[in-house]
Amino acid sequence: MEYLDKNELDYLNYCPICNSKNIKKIGEKNTININSKEIVSLIECNNCKHWFISPLPNQKYLNNLYKVGSEFVVSRGYKGREKPEDTEIKKYVSRFIKYKPNLSELNFLEIGVGPGYYFNYFEKNTKLSYGVDPCSYKPENPNIVEDISLIPENLKFDIILIQDVLEHLENPTDMLSIIKKLANENAILSCGFPNKDCLTAKKMKEKWRMVMPIGHLHYFSKKSVNIMLEKSGWKLKKKHSTWGRPTIIDIIKNFDWGSKNPIKLIYRFFVYLLFKEILFGKDQWYVLGQN
Repeated sequence: MEYLDKNELDYLNYCPICNSKNIKKIGEKNTININSKEIVSLIECNNCKHWFISPLPNQKYLNNLYKVGSEFVVSRGYKGREKPEDTEIKKYVSRFIKYKPNLSELNFLEIGVGPGYYFNYFEKNTKLSYGVDPCSYKPENPNIVEDISLIPENLKFDIILIQDVLEHLENPTDMLSIIKKLANENAILSCGFPNKDCLTAKKMKEKWRMVMPIGHLHYFSKKSVNIMLEKSGWKLKKKHSTWGRPTIIDIIKNFDWGSKNPIKLIYRFFVYLLFKEILFGKDQWYVLGQN
C-alpha cells in the first residue's frame, strides 16, 4: 500500500493566498486514494474566503507523485481527460483569440499539457509551442518538458494556457509569478479552476465533488482570485463562473426524460436539473489575464 510521506507535508496556519492567519477548519475528507485511510482537513480563510487542504504537500513532492502516477493525485488508470470535440477546442480558443488573432506569429505555452489536446491545436497554428507537465501520459514531444525551469531562458510567450492546473499546485500565486517572467508584453493568460463561491460548494463543503484531496488542493473565491492575480502581477481582463465537465449541454442530454410519473419528472426537472445543475452548478472560474 502507498503512504504519504509526512516529511513532505506542511500544516499551514495561514492562508496560502492572502497570508491571513484568520482561518478555520470546515470539514474533513479522505484522499482520493481508495486504498488509504489518510484524512485531510478542508480549511477556509475568513479573510479572502479561499479554501485549501491541510496538510499541504510541497511542490517537489507533488511533481514526483504526478510523475509516478500516484493514486494520491490521480485515479488508478487515469490517462488524462477525455478528448474534447474539435468544436469544443475552437470554442475555448475563441474566448481569447480576439485579443491575439494572428496565431501564426505568436508563441504559445501550456502548463499542464495532459494528453495534449489543446497543445496539439496550438502547435499546428502558432509560430512556436512549449508545454510543461510531469505526468507520464504527456505526448512525446521535445517541446513538452517536465518542469518549467527546463524551458529555454530566451523564450517569451504571447498566449499562456493553464487550464485545470492551479488547484493542483502547492502555491498557485508563485506559479503565476513565474509564468509572468516568461510572458511577452500584452501576453494573454487563460485559466480555469474550481469556484468555491458556487452554491453547491457552499452547501456541500467537503462533500462537494471538486474536493478531491490531494489531487485538488485549492478552491478559489472571487476575492482570492483577485488577490492571486494582483500579487503575481497579472491584470484581470475577464472573470466569470462557468460549468466544468460535464457542460450544460451534456447535463441536459444526460437527464432522464423518460420517467413515467409526470409529477416526479417535473420535480426532478426543477430541483435537480434546473436548480442544482444549471442555476447552481457553475463550479468553475474562467479567468483571463493580461501582462
